[in-house]
Amino acid sequence: MSTPQTVNLKEKFSLFSDHWKQRIIGELNDSQVKIVKIQGEFVWHHHDNEDELFLVIKGTLRMKFRDHEERVSPGDSSSSRAASSTARSPTKKSTSC
Repeated sequence: MSTPQTVNLKEKFSLFSDHWKQRIIGELNDSQVKIVKIQGEFVWHHHDNEDELFLVIKGTLRMKFRDHEERVSPGDSSSSRAASSTARSPTKKSTSC
């Protein structure tokens, strides 16, 4: 078993500037913890087997589901279940986990 490590999100986000390219910053059980910078619209898609959790650090994220839409602000989170279709777009440049 490995020793728990503190991860500084501000530091991790400072290491890259490109958008929509996820970075793995940790693993928990069978899941990966990823961070990403987003800007612009993301296409409708779904994951057959994975649930997703989005925690907004900076900016505002608009989560589109087939039947509703959510705005996710800094410090807020939103999730989507496996096989549900989503599209995402920030209302301005955003960073999220």
